[in-house]
This record gives sequence, C-alpha cells and structure tokens, in this order.
Amino acid sequence: MNWEAPKAVIELENYGLPFSRTEEGKIYQRAFGGQSLNFGKGGQAYRCACAADRTGHALLHTLYGQAMRHNTQFFVEYFALDLLMNSD
Repeated sequence: MNWEAPKAVIELENYGLPFSRTEEGKIYQRAFGGQSLNFGKGGQAYRCACAADRTGHALLHTLYGQAMRHNTQFFVEYFALDLLMNSD
C-alpha cells in the first residue's frame, strides 16, 4: 500500500484537496501514530499528509465533490445483501 500512497496523494491534490504546505510549497507531512523508519530503529517517519487539523473533513468534501462531478447516484439508507454480476 505504501508504494501507491504518493500517487493517491497526487490524485487527491488534483481533485482539489487543500493540503497544508511547507514554506517551500511542498505538501506538509507529519509524524502520526507509530510510524517509524528502519523498522523502529531510525526515528519517526513523517508520512502523514494533512490539511491543517481538518484532513477528514477536507477529504470528505473533496471526494463528495468528485462524486457529484461524475453524476454518481447515491442510495442512502439502503443495504446490499447480495451482488449480482453478469459476464458483460
């Protein structure tokens, strides 16, 4: 999964997610949870890209905006018990 993370962050940035930035203009990354380098022997890893202290909120609104852009139909309060698929 970590190999795909940079691509996912770039994709979210292209969608318009307002990531926090460093003075150099790069996406700000911070340490989060138990992330470490060199299997715990190399100190803290700064991998968490964030949008201030509202990353979840920004992510939700960005992805919702993309869903609306693609005319996604939502089924709120529905549960899928079985999925049927055909060969097409």
